[in-house]
Formats: sequence, structure tokens, C-alpha cells
Amino acid sequence: MCKLSELYNKNPSKTETKLRTCVNYGINLKLNNMNLSKNICMAAILIMAACSKENIVRPTDMEQTSEKTCRVSFLPVFMEIGQGDINQWNNSRAGTLAELATTLSYWDYMDGEQMQADTVSLPSPLTLNMKYGAHHVYFLAHSSTGGSMEGMKYTPEKVTETLWEDFSLQVDENMASSQELQMKRVVSRAMITVKDAFPASVKSVRMTVGGHLRTLDVTTGNGDADSASDYTITWEIGDEYAGRSGLYFSVFTFTPTESEEFDVTLKIEALGADGKMLYGAQASGVPLLRNRCTNAICRLFSGNTGITFSDPADWNPAIEIEM
Repeated sequence: MCKLSELYNKNPSKTETKLRTCVNYGINLKLNNMNLSKNICMAAILIMAACSKENIVRPTDMEQTSEKTCRVSFLPVFMEIGQGDINQWNNSRAGTLAELATTLSYWDYMDGEQMQADTVSLPSPLTLNMKYGAHHVYFLAHSSTGGSMEGMKYTPEKVTETLWEDFSLQVDENMASSQELQMKRVVSRAMITVKDAFPASVKSVRMTVGGHLRTLDVTTGNGDADSASDYTITWEIGDEYAGRSGLYFSVFTFTPTESEEFDVTLKIEALGADGKMLYGAQASGVPLLRNRCTNAICRLFSGNTGITFSDPADWNPAIEIEM
């Protein structure tokens, strides 16, 4: 019987070739089995490491965190920024919203999904039950008695003094349960002051604002430019106003931007008992600006063209123009 090494040194016969093949197969099989065992051991070690206590995330833990809620109280206040000096707060106008508005609406969002929305009466406290996580809440305070909502665009029955805020809040165990909500005015005020005395024949006054913005985008606080139109309002004038001068009439409007002026047309008409116009005046290119009152002064019933300026007693500084 020859040695295995001698088989490789001779010219192999068919039988020897088969033997050599069998030996090679056995060696390779043994090596492959050894590699396979090593791979299985390594895989087992990696699986055990991945399944260690620190790396296991139980679905129940995630569900419990996402379902956690807490009650959050909001204290809405208004502090006016005077347009005359935008860097200074006009603290004389600071106060609760109940002094300026009758209702507070809110829309609470998480990851673009609306969680809750409602309208409450002021000065009732506002407390919300909120899930843990990042919230985006839009607040709107006003005194309109009606209106419509299309998407996130609000059209009130009548634009009134309106305050707005876009409020971001991370709700978790470290959050303060009471949040102060500083709201900002998002309207401009157009005023017409009639300097001369009202005759007894005038029974009502009609004011028209051309280019009036009546719809507000709640997500930005800006007026919807597509809603610009003529807005008309009429006041009845009782007999007790006959002979009185310095009466003023005003309309609120939303503004297209926070800090840019925009022009409107103002018209005032004094009507008789039959509703027909007796006197009238009009001015175009009247500049309005958010958080500012523009006061247009006219003498409607006399030929006196002299102009005196009056303090509108609100929203200083005001711009006064002649009609």
C-alpha cells in the first residue's frame, strides 16, 4: 500500500484519480463545515447583542408615550407695538383680551393633522387636554357674531378688532402647565371724521371702503388679497346728533402683510329720510397699515375748507388726511 503523497507523484490511474478526488472532497467538506460553524457562532453573537435590554423597544412603551396627555392652560393677553417706533412696546394698551374681543377661536395641529378646534367666550379661561409631542396652535380673538371657515381661511360677518397668534408648544413632563399667550393685532382701522355740524335733515351715514379685505388666512395672520372688494356699512343718525360736529365713523380691515402699506378708497355719504344722498365726499389712494389708524377728515356740509386735526384717541400714531 503506497502513501498518499506517492499517489500524487505518479501518473494516476483511473482508480487513483477517484481516490484523489474523494480525499480532496473530504478535506474541502471539513473546511466548509468549520467555516459554517464560525459563521453561525458570529450570527448568534450579533443577534444576542441586538436583543440586549438596552436595544429592545417594546411597542407597548411607544404606545404609552404617544397616548400621554396633560392639561395646558393658556392666558391670552394683548400688548400693542406702536408703528411709530416698532422697537418699543406701548404698555398703555396692555391687558386681557376681554377688553378688546368677545370670542377666542383656536386650531390645534400635530404633524399637519388637526387634533382639536373650538371657539370660546372671553374672558372664560382656556384649558386644553393635549397629547405629548410638538403642537402648532393658531389663536384668533375677535368680536364678530358670525362667519364662515373654508380650509384655514376665515371670513367673519364683519371685521372687528382682531388679534392673532401662531403658537408652537412642546408638550411633555418638563412643560409649564400655564402658558402666556401674547397676541398681535392683525387689522388696520380706516376712520372718517366729519368736522362740521350735522344738519337735522341727515338721518343716516353710509361709509364705503374700496379694496377692503374681509378674509383672513389663519396660518399666516395676513388678509387674503383675493377677498378685496367694496365694503359698505350704514349708521342711523338720531335727532340728538343734529348740530353736533366732530363725529367719526370707522371700519376695520385685514391687511395683506404685516409691515407694508396698501391703498384703499374711502367714501362717506349723508342720507336723508328717504335714503337718498344729500352730501358726499370721497378720497382715493388712502394708505392703510396693520396696527395703525388712518383718519380722513372732511367738512361735509359747509364750504369751509379749513382743516383741524383731531386725536382719534386710539392706535397712536394715526395718519390724518383730507378728503
